[in-house]
Amino acid sequence: MAKELGPKVPFVPMVGSEVYSSEVKKVEILMENFRRAIGLRIKENKEVYEGEVIELTPEETENPMGGYGKTVAHVVIGLKTTKGTKQLKLDPSIYESIQKEKVRPPRRPHPLRAQAPPYTPSDGTAHARL
Repeated sequence: MAKELGPKVPFVPMVGSEVYSSEVKKVEILMENFRRAIGLRIKENKEVYEGEVIELTPEETENPMGGYGKTVAHVVIGLKTTKGTKQLKLDPSIYESIQKEKVRPPRRPHPLRAQAPPYTPSDGTAHARL
């Protein structure tokens, strides 16, 4: 019968005499066999992303324990890969490990403090720009 059901159906053969024995309750015997029959299968999928970190933003919320502090709810990571860019919303534990590894997005120049192009006079003479 177990072969007919297939390998994915939990099956434990039982003998009627063990259920109807007077030593142990019927419910206890059935529960024991149910526990043996239940098979827990865990399948884990891992996705690996490789690229340059262009954004690292921790999203904070009020501390659930009360008080004045805030806790990190999740972290948004922007990655620039060969296929394009990708934004990932990850668990706060990832943020802690990223901080330990000292991963930082590249610094962008301040838009108001953009560097001016080097000064070259039109007459070809060299002048210092102050």
